Amino acid sequence: MPSRKDLVTAFEQADPYGRDGMALTCTMPVPPCAVETERFTGIRFGVCPIGTSMQEFALGPDGKLRHCTLHASAIGGVEDVLDPRVDLAELIRHSDVTEYRRKTPDFCKGCSHEQTCAGGCGAAAQWVLGDARAFPDPLVWQYVSSDFSKSLVVARRNGRTHLETVM
Repeated sequence: MPSRKDLVTAFEQADPYGRDGMALTCTMPVPPCAVETERFTGIRFGVCPIGTSMQEFALGPDGKLRHCTLHASAIGGVEDVLDPRVDLAELIRHSDVTEYRRKTPDFCKGCSHEQTCAGGCGAAAQWVLGDARAFPDPLVWQYVSSDFSKSLVVARRNGRTHLETVM
């Protein structure tokens, strides 16, 4: 898991190329409370599109329809969209999709970015913290929760520092 410093360094190194005409996009949602993305005018930043008209669903090789390529769980708990009992059009309108953005982590309540950021990457929160909507993106949570930050260890690989979770 990158630290805030890791991201800022990467954005500082990439931003001049974007300002010089190269099209650069950060494809992972970066919570604006963690990194002041407006500083990097050469990089286009997006937000998690789940539950919006911009959502791009992902179909896994196991037949599960997911919110995105990063999410672990199947929408509606449906194990295989090829099951003849599954109505795909109905599944895309499932409450897992339509209600996803209505629940934001308590930590994010009242934030001026709550509606657009929605807590950052829910898939990352699900994988690392166990719930896509109860916790904000682990990038943020590592600086908020002392229990979570204690579960991180600093590892060195290739001479670089990395944060890793200890489960």
